[in-house]
Amino acid sequence: MNKKEGFSTLRFIIIPVLAGILWIWFILFQAGRVIPRIDKAQKGYVIPNKLQISLTDLDNNNECELVLEYLGIKYLLTLDEKGKPKLREFKVKASEIVLE
Repeated sequence: MNKKEGFSTLRFIIIPVLAGILWIWFILFQAGRVIPRIDKAQKGYVIPNKLQISLTDLDNNNECELVLEYLGIKYLLTLDEKGKPKLREFKVKASEIVLE
């Protein structure tokens, strides 16, 4: 076997192994992060793929706020006095957050 044949054989081994490693990485670390596409959810629950989450500096104070949008309505995710998550509708007026 000469050098060229050795590299050719090695290539046919390395490429499938690397492809398998990448596939396993995708399944283990990325696939679980995808929101499933469904048309119906249990009554009283949001439809997951209609929910959008973003980080935005709404009031230009160099700190991002967590914004959840569902069916075209934007909500600010904040914490109450006890540290529990709370969703509130909001609008932005002249770089100021106005909670409703």
